[in-house]
Amino acid sequence: MENGPYDLKNPASRGEWQTYHRIRREVLFEASGLARTYDEDDESALPPGAQALLLFHDGRAVATLRLSLLSERSMEVRLVAVAQPDQGRGHGRVLLGLAETRAREAGAWRMVVNVFGGAEPFFAKSGYVRETWDDPIAGPPAPEVIQMAKEL
Repeated sequence: MENGPYDLKNPASRGEWQTYHRIRREVLFEASGLARTYDEDDESALPPGAQALLLFHDGRAVATLRLSLLSERSMEVRLVAVAQPDQGRGHGRVLLGLAETRAREAGAWRMVVNVFGGAEPFFAKSGYVRETWDDPIAGPPAPEVIQMAKEL
């Protein structure tokens, strides 16, 4: 999927997979202060039916997310990460928009997400609202998690 200088695709080469894992590790684990260790070989990080997606801007990888089919008409966006030097430049909004387009093309009419408080304004500006939903992948959310959804 291409959109001007942007290209959203599944990592294909060894180098693209390394970049995908590096961005996730640096942003979602190291910079956020999570006590867990990032394990790129953890098979649960990409369950069946999930897509690992890497966003390129002018040919350079800048962001990642995972898109998971929850039901016939609902998809979940997980683990959105924009590389630290590329944050604040609109890449996250483009990434989310392209993921929503991909979900619509797959027949989904709804996107859901689990967010931590700091990310709620980003998702709210993109049309997501607080809504409780069942997460068959992660189970019930932790108390600090905010569940949000958007009709596509």
